[in-house]
Amino acid sequence: MRFPNLILLPGLLLVLAQGCPAPASAPQDGPSETQPSETQPSETQPSETQPSASGEEAAAPQERPEVPPDLEDGETGHYGADFALDDADRVDISAALESCTGTGELCRVEARIASVCQNRGCWFTIESDATEDTIRVRMHDYGFFVPMNTGGADVELEGRLERRLVPVDEVQHYAEDEARAAGEDAEIPEITEPEYTWEFMATAVRITR
Repeated sequence: MRFPNLILLPGLLLVLAQGCPAPASAPQDGPSETQPSETQPSETQPSETQPSASGEEAAAPQERPEVPPDLEDGETGHYGADFALDDADRVDISAALESCTGTGELCRVEARIASVCQNRGCWFTIESDATEDTIRVRMHDYGFFVPMNTGGADVELEGRLERRLVPVDEVQHYAEDEARAAGEDAEIPEITEPEYTWEFMATAVRITR
């Protein structure tokens, strides 16, 4: 009777041994469950690039403003935004060179136009007895231009004034524009050095011709 038990014992051990791989398969299932989570970020990447693509489309360059028509004698034209400062806050450009330069504060000045860009009216220079250096007026963000026939006209402008070192290529460009404004046929000298200049970044301009 003892021999049959001994014969059944190896069979029982074999059955138990076959049941061991089941727990070992559990760790294999674990990594397979985490694999989809690793691929999920890659699936969301296209959605992350879509806003940037739409943002680039929204940042399309703004068209340049048109050149305003010439002013008639005695005519007044207003360009850009409305004046933010009161009439009582107006100062002469010579006084503004001392009180407004480099402060970052808005100032409203009166002056006389010396010359105007003859390409599109995108800048002009103004005169002052306080300095021999050029005082150049540019329009904020190129948001507006002025009539090209307003050289010698009275101007009232509002913006910010600063002292700036202008690079050689920009000085050369302005020299060419100024020669056209003056109607000069002489050869324009080659600019080799940067120049310090006064620069007025205007947000509002009123010109009386």
